[in-house]
Amino acid sequence: MDSLILQIFNIVTGVAMLLLFLRFMMQLTQVDPYNPIVMSTVRATHIVDIFGRILPTVGQGRINLAALGLMVLVRLVDLGGTNLLNGSTNIGPDVLLLELVFGLLDDFLWMCKILIYVSIISSVVMMFTQAPTPMIVLVMQMTEPLYAPFRRFMPDLGPLDLSPLVALLAIGATRFLLSYAHNFLLQGML
Repeated sequence: MDSLILQIFNIVTGVAMLLLFLRFMMQLTQVDPYNPIVMSTVRATHIVDIFGRILPTVGQGRINLAALGLMVLVRLVDLGGTNLLNGSTNIGPDVLLLELVFGLLDDFLWMCKILIYVSIISSVVMMFTQAPTPMIVLVMQMTEPLYAPFRRFMPDLGPLDLSPLVALLAIGATRFLLSYAHNFLLQGML
């Protein structure tokens, strides 16, 4: 029974984190605010607007501190709830902070990776249908800033774009290094 409760808890916190990530990325990449998917996500994450009265946006309105703060809060609830449901209640503040920071960074990179996969699939679908749907347009707008740094040094191969592949490799390498640093720091604390 505890395993089922833990799985449901992880699903709820995962969906909340996904919605907050999408809200953050939509504002960061300045996607079309009249896209129906953007409007639905903004409605689903109305709590960000409420927290936005306390935590302003910075970076010319692109970085939503309220969404980031809520992601931190959801991650803390996830860590605390998971530890409680697993029966381990004596986690120190240093380990909690380490798990929070590395967990947020890993979640962000993982969601960027999923976004890139969706972008690749969407580009193939668009190639066959020749009809950009609101979802495809949104994904393309959100992934363009992820590809831009790699396109600067990639050779132009015409219709073949290798920047998603290079972005995935960079994200994979970064996640590996973060995992190594996390384990190294965690061993030093225990």
